[in-house]
Amino acid sequence: MTRAATIEPNLGQILDFCAQNPVERVFLEDVARRGLGRFTAVGGRGGLKALCHVGANVVPSGEGCGAFADAAAGGRARMLIGEERAVGELWNEAEPRMPRPREDRPGQPVYVLDRRPEPGETALREATLRDLDLLVPACATAHYEEIGLDPLRRDPEGFRWRTQAQIAEGRSWLWVEDGVIRFNAEPSAWRPQAVQRQQGWVDPRVRNQS
Repeated sequence: MTRAATIEPNLGQILDFCAQNPVERVFLEDVARRGLGRFTAVGGRGGLKALCHVGANVVPSGEGCGAFADAAAGGRARMLIGEERAVGELWNEAEPRMPRPREDRPGQPVYVLDRRPEPGETALREATLRDLDLLVPACATAHYEEIGLDPLRRDPEGFRWRTQAQIAEGRSWLWVEDGVIRFNAEPSAWRPQAVQRQQGWVDPRVRNQS
């Protein structure tokens, strides 16, 4: 089957595409507005039919994502993530030129809160740079538990810098008592219409406590 031709979309085209499904595409809108990575797209009648972000991860969305096989294979992304059908279309075309996946996770649900939860009695607050030494090992452990790779062995300085950047951008929140992290969360995308949480962490010493 002949693949559709790809184009380099402009910001307006990307935002129009993301507005059609602001929850599923919140990450794409966030990185586009921040000018991170690069985008390739498939045009359609009246706008984009499919869009793909190529950076540290490859993130496709829309219909006909197999057209992004060249972009995915030419990058050095660590993960291929997104809506399952879009990821499947892309992987079916790119698989012969891609490394064998370490893990495949089909069928993962996406949970959405569309109403603000009632506030609880916590000390949750925005992290500051004073929290960096406490957050780095916690975030590294959360990363290891999620994907099985220790970032402090692979790239300790780079991981510390990324954690510091999350704090500086107001994208890290935590609740600390007696030097123990009772809760930490970092959004990977943050737009007025939706926020996508990247990770959540509770120190093992205080897990399963009310």
